[in-house]
Amino acid sequence: MKKIWKFEIDELGRTQIYNMPAGARILSYRSQSAKFCLWALVAPEAAEESRIFVVYYTGDKIELYEGEELQFIGTVMRSAQVYHCFEIIKTTRDNAT
Repeated sequence: MKKIWKFEIDELGRTQIYNMPAGARILSYRSQSAKFCLWALVAPEAAEESRIFVVYYTGDKIELYEGEELQFIGTVMRSAQVYHCFEIIKTTRDNAT
């Protein structure tokens, strides 16, 4: 059985790690009660996996490490500020043992 879960996310450009059931599908990024939130379709019984998200203002400098790329999630407008949420996707495996 699948469920929709909500995850509160910070506004500013630091990375944020969330543990979600493996295979969770992000549905939406919106503002609710003055907080920014992600909604995801999840299988609650699935093992957890870490997912990394970051939010930028329009015009922010975006720096990624080698082996990372951004997947766009959504945009929220609040007054004159516009926020863009991305998931950081690792494109190469970590060579650490």
